[in-house]
Amino acid sequence: MLSEIAYFPILGKPLVLYMGITTLLLFIITASMGLMIFRGVKIPFKFHPMMAGISITVGMVHGILGVSTGRSFVILLGITTILLFIITASLGLLIFKGKSIPFKVHPTMASIGIITGIIHGSVGISIYLL
Repeated sequence: MLSEIAYFPILGKPLVLYMGITTLLLFIITASMGLMIFRGVKIPFKFHPMMAGISITVGMVHGILGVSTGRSFVILLGITTILLFIITASLGLLIFKGKSIPFKVHPTMASIGIITGIIHGSVGISIYLL
């Protein structure tokens, strides 16, 4: 059932592919918002964690659909990516609550998550394009 949804064709490509692209874009927007807030752009801070929550939720739906495809290496990269973003969000929450964690750890983890997400996406997309 889930694999039928994952492979539902949109413009000749499976839904899971579009969900992955959307997820990556959401994480990049979330990271960009955090960077802009850090640099002093007047964006209300509440939007950054809200976008992180939306990104993780869409990522989890993408992940559930992705697991149904049975592509183990892509699944492993995807699980690694979402775990990195969950750790990043947890670190951000701890920093926000005043815990003694160096701030630079949070954007560093976000960067690693985005790089892992790009690798995951590149491998996943190459499966559907080849």
